[in-house]
Amino acid sequence: ERIAEIESARTRYARAAAFILSVALDPKQVHGLVSKLRKRGIDDTDPVPAGMLERTLWKMDAKEAAIQLELLRSQSFAQAFPDEEEDADVDADVDADVDAD
Repeated sequence: ERIAEIESARTRYARAAAFILSVALDPKQVHGLVSKLRKRGIDDTDPVPAGMLERTLWKMDAKEAAIQLELLRSQSFAQAFPDEEEDADVDADVDADVDAD
């Protein structure tokens, strides 16, 4: 049951994130985002870690999209794990990778 709840939260996050990106980014920014993610070995069908996506958006100066995704991730985590605190360093390992451009 718990695994189903987590998968449901992950699916809701993915749908909402896709919507946010479709609204917040223009076609040129979408192309740039895809290009940067591909340089990091992410293919079209691969899941993108939330932290990597957010940091890439910040680096691209897509502030509104980055902020919205950070808020969405926080809300999604709180819904999926109501008794736990989100670990701020959960995606720290991607910092160097995103800054490598």
